[in-house]
Order: sequence, then structure tokens, then C-alpha cells
Amino acid sequence: MDDDALPDAAHFSVLGSLESGKGGTTAVLLARHRLLEPMLRARGEHLVVLTFAPRPCAEHWERLEAEGLLLPGSDVRNLYRDLAGRRHDGGPPRPRAVPTGVSDGAATPLDDGMVLQPWAGPDGRGQDVLRADGTLLVRIAPTGEGERIGWTAPDGTTLGSWDGRDAFVRWWVEGQLPEGRTSVVVSDRHAVGAALADLASRLDVVVVQQLHNPHTGPAYAGLRRTASAFDRLVVLTERQRADLVAMDPACARSTVVVANPRVGASAVVPTGPRDEHRVVVLARIHRQKGLDRAVVAFRRLVDEHAHRFPGLRLDVYGKVEDRALLASLQELAGGDERIRFHGYRPDAREQLASAHVLWLTSRFEGYGLAILEAFEAGALVVANDCAYGPAELVHDGRTGFLVRIDDDDVAPLVDA
Repeated sequence: MDDDALPDAAHFSVLGSLESGKGGTTAVLLARHRLLEPMLRARGEHLVVLTFAPRPCAEHWERLEAEGLLLPGSDVRNLYRDLAGRRHDGGPPRPRAVPTGVSDGAATPLDDGMVLQPWAGPDGRGQDVLRADGTLLVRIAPTGEGERIGWTAPDGTTLGSWDGRDAFVRWWVEGQLPEGRTSVVVSDRHAVGAALADLASRLDVVVVQQLHNPHTGPAYAGLRRTASAFDRLVVLTERQRADLVAMDPACARSTVVVANPRVGASAVVPTGPRDEHRVVVLARIHRQKGLDRAVVAFRRLVDEHAHRFPGLRLDVYGKVEDRALLASLQELAGGDERIRFHGYRPDAREQLASAHVLWLTSRFEGYGLAILEAFEAGALVVANDCAYGPAELVHDGRTGFLVRIDDDDVAPLVDA
């Protein structure tokens, strides 16, 4: 791809946090980065990655570089690191004023000596981000109807305040855009997409919102209201585009389908015989992924067919995002040593080279990258026909098996 294929503009990607050990949204953003960054570097520029969550960053970025997923020398920025690094000429530093009724929980270390300190007051729970010297940088305070964000200088002077995190993030993102030049902003985070939508009204800003999951549910309410306002709303399947246009006919103008690519650094090549009774699941430990269904189905498979399929195993690979859910899944497994939760492993994709079948049991998906990875590795696929991706990837009976399962009936998965 020639660098002239990109418009003469400053290019940005927006995500809550850029962390190692994640798939899905993060993997796609990094794939886009590896595609566009070399073309922009040929111009002496970067694809700037903007992150806005108060989480540790630098260690993850270094790990992603070491894994070859983030190109060395990339321009990755975080809202809180940026604000903490700005110079303020004022009075002497003033210790943090603790809110009335505060009850501090455990503090979380951030980068550059910063700390995220939770607290509880009469209106609810809040958070303070403290500089390395202990002075208050940002206070996120409950208001009864939402949140109030305050940015503070070391001497206690108020530098800015916003009603809600969306307005805060929008202000910061807009401040990163150069003056006198067009900017292309690609948002991979639906939670902030609605806040960035009105930037599309600027003639010098192009806003692209990528949807990685179905747009239904309360978490997507703000984005549904602004769906037709984006310069481009990118979805992964034709089924989702049709549903968006049915919801708001104005979406027909701006909504386009761009399927996810395979995002691995190299192909998974089978090198030996397959374990013909081994089932693999590639999914983070999250309710969306329907791992409870996988456990129930596997135990039923063992109960009914172990005599036909000796050596049955279920191996689950994915980052633990919900430890309470993991404990529940382990309890559901009943101590069965044939069911194993391996957590995040860099070689998870490679497990498909020796597995017989991949199960995808998700309650919903935007696309299902694991299906592409299974195809590539030559493993069979059995996928729940959830909204939206599996039906556009798996041709039932030809490239795999599509089943319809729910919390009360996993029999079709067992039968397949």
C-alpha cells in the first residue's frame, strides 16, 4: 500500500487503554497501527494513539513492543500522564484536600509515580489521581446525577472542570489535534464515541467510530443516539449494518462494513498430529463469552460420550477479566481435571495447531477473530449463531458448524 493512499492529515486512534494480553478491540487497533504507522513514518509522522483511562500504561506499551505488536518509537499518549507532565507556575504545592466523609480503599500505582486513590463520600464513590508528590491532579466526584471532573494545579488552583468523563475526554482529544490541518480520528471505544461525534461537525476533523460488538444494550445508548452523526461508522458485518439502518435510516449514508483481518504476526502452521478429542476455547474470562455454556456442554459431552471419545479435554485460553466469574466457572467444572483455564498465554493461537475443534460459545460477538485463527490453523469450528459475526464466517456444514444455544439449552453444541 503506497503512503499516498492516506490523505494528507494527522491521524489518531482513540482507545481507553492499550494493554498487553488482550485480543479483540486491542488486537485490531494494533493491526491497524502496524499497517498505517510505516506509511506515516515515511512522511515523518505517526499514527498517534490516544488513551484516556487512569491505568498503568508504560509497562504494557513496553511489553507490546517486545512482542512485536507495537512498533518501537510509536507515539502513544495517556490523558493523565499528559496532564501530570504539564508545567504550572504557581504557589507552593498543597497537599490533597480529603473529601468530607472519605473512606479510602486500596490505592493503585500508576505511571510516573502517580496514584489512583478511591474514596467514598455522602454522594457516592469517587476517585482521585495524585501526582508523584501527593498533590491532587484530577478528582472524579459523584454529583448524584453523574460525575464532576476537576483538574487541579499542584498549588490547588482549579485548571478546568467538566460534567462527566465524556466531556473531559472530548476536551483532551480535541486539544491533541493540530491547528490548521485536517485530523482523522478513529475511535475504537464506544463509551466515548458519542462524546466525539460532535467533532464530526468540524470541517477540519473526520471522525470514524469502529463498532467491535453489537450496538444493542444500555451501554450503547449514547452511541445509538449519535450513530448517524459520524463521518463513518464502521461495522464488521452486513447484518449489523442492516440493523443500524433500520434503526436510523440516516445511517445508510455513513455506515460501512469493514471486516476484521487476521491479526496474528505469523501464520499458525500445524506441525504434528492433532489431539482429536481436544476442544479449545480462545476467549477472555467475561460473561459475554458464554464460558459457562462451554463448561456445561463439555461435562454433558463427557457424561454421554466419553466411551466413544477417550481423552476428552477442554482447554480455555484468555485473560481473566472477572475473577469472580472464574471462580464460578471452576465450581461449575466440579474439579474435573479435563477442564482447564490457562489464563492469558502468548502462545494461545498456536494451541489451535494441535486441537481438533474450536468452540465459540459467546452470547454476542462483533465478528469472532478466533474463528479466523481456527480456519488458518486447520481446526474445526463449532460456533454459536449469535449476533453478529459467526454466521458471516462459518458456512454451516461446509467450513464448520453453526448452532443455536442459550443458557437453558446447550444440546446443539454437544450434538455438533
